[in-house]
Amino acid sequence: MSKEKVAIAKGTDTYAQIKKTLELLGGEQKFIKPGQKVMLKVNVTGPAPAGMGVTTNPEFVEAMVRLVCEAGGKPTIADGTASATIGTVKVFELSGYDYIKELYPVDYLDLNRDKMVSVPVEDPFELESIKVAQSMYSGFDVYINLPVLKTHFLTGVSLSLKNLKGVIPFTEKRRFHDVGVHKCVADLASIIHPDLIIADGTIGSEGLGPKEGNPVSLGVILAGTDMVAMDAACCAVMGFDAHDFQHIVLSHQKIGGALELEDIEILGDNIESVKYNFKPSTPKIPDDSKISFISGSPCSGCIGASVIAAARLVESGVLDWMNSQGIYPTFAIGPQFDKEQEWPDAKNLFFLGNCTKKTAEGRGVFFPGCAPASIHITGMLSEYYGFEHDNLENGSERTTGKIKHD
Repeated sequence: MSKEKVAIAKGTDTYAQIKKTLELLGGEQKFIKPGQKVMLKVNVTGPAPAGMGVTTNPEFVEAMVRLVCEAGGKPTIADGTASATIGTVKVFELSGYDYIKELYPVDYLDLNRDKMVSVPVEDPFELESIKVAQSMYSGFDVYINLPVLKTHFLTGVSLSLKNLKGVIPFTEKRRFHDVGVHKCVADLASIIHPDLIIADGTIGSEGLGPKEGNPVSLGVILAGTDMVAMDAACCAVMGFDAHDFQHIVLSHQKIGGALELEDIEILGDNIESVKYNFKPSTPKIPDDSKISFISGSPCSGCIGASVIAAARLVESGVLDWMNSQGIYPTFAIGPQFDKEQEWPDAKNLFFLGNCTKKTAEGRGVFFPGCAPASIHITGMLSEYYGFEHDNLENGSERTTGKIKHD
């Protein structure tokens, strides 16, 4: 049985690297024919300046647009951002993509505003059907998945499989988190079939991802046609083992593909020559009640903000100090709490996000935002409890002060 192929090219010329990976896979003409409409599915989970490794790098996107145009294709940059209040087109602008439209005939497509179709899932792990942007099935001849090599607080990594979430509406994104994102991503992978995946490792992101990590200048491009094999290879480049990420393992069980590196034929540069050990998405959050969470069907924004805020408290040593003072904080997130929910001491109970405001009345401390940024959460906690907040965001803060509350 032939192995799945993944091509890797390291360098400083993004366009040349992409061309090289495609040559190794048979040439761009194998994937793009003159006159074809090509969707370039980027990753813009939220606005971020170029060079942070949070969104697909504008330089990388420009190179892809150029390549499609030179092949005679008609490119469209597409995604459905998780930043609901901003909108995808605005996020494209804030992410630095607008200059590309001045150079090439390329369109934008906000998949959140696309017509949604309900697609049945055969033998589902969790969802019998999923609403998906209609453009994934009609209007385009070629679909190219362009993920970034980055970490993610919920799934560990965000690569080609996780990037599929940009093709579903907000209601489905929330449902994924309500019922279990790992199984849902695998179900989604069974009904979305990219023709090509080209992973942007020009600048990745490690640590508190997907939005607040630290950039990693890798200068690496990976390309292939199998999402599982691509994610396994990307994980290896990032110093991770794909077996450690549930959504990748479940997707392998669901759609097949090569999960084992020995079943992948690496073309071009070998993994060891480009490997860099990324810091994981979050440090281990204590599971012994040092900090607690109460879930009320939260969106991914508040999940991420609360987990990352907790991670900052752990990394900085502030949580240890809080616990030594008898402080065991609880974060409550989401709009729909159980009517029988038993609430802990109001003094150390924090309701995060605008949707918790009503529930917070008389029960605890309300922190506004949709979603509140993790650094704002830790900032408000520092004011509330009286510890120093300077440099907490980089994990170096170990200075604590007197508690302000009895």
